[in-house]
Amino acid sequence: MVLRAILSRCQNLVFLSRSLKDLNVLIGENDSGKTTIIDAIRYTLNTLSGEWIHFDESDFHSEGGNKAQDLKIECIFRGFSNQEASHFLEWIGTEEIDGKHSFVLKVRLTAAN
Repeated sequence: MVLRAILSRCQNLVFLSRSLKDLNVLIGENDSGKTTIIDAIRYTLNTLSGEWIHFDESDFHSEGGNKAQDLKIECIFRGFSNQEASHFLEWIGTEEIDGKHSFVLKVRLTAAN
């Protein structure tokens, strides 16, 4: 399973697009966005142990005193087997890559400030 996480105007990140596979290690200085990536995926997939998701001012990118009016998070999953895809029939689509059709599931979250 391959996940692509795309974050736009989220906390200290203006834009980030990264593919994540199998095991990933996030290394960086303090306040470089490691936790932002993990939280964005958790928010989008609603995996906060039943916690209510609430965005506040600190979740929106700020630069030079200008606060972003919205933030966008998109998680794109690829690499589903037919059996795995059958669990997501209402939401899953297909795409053609190198002449082969494969399943793709896109989950988006948008919040306004």
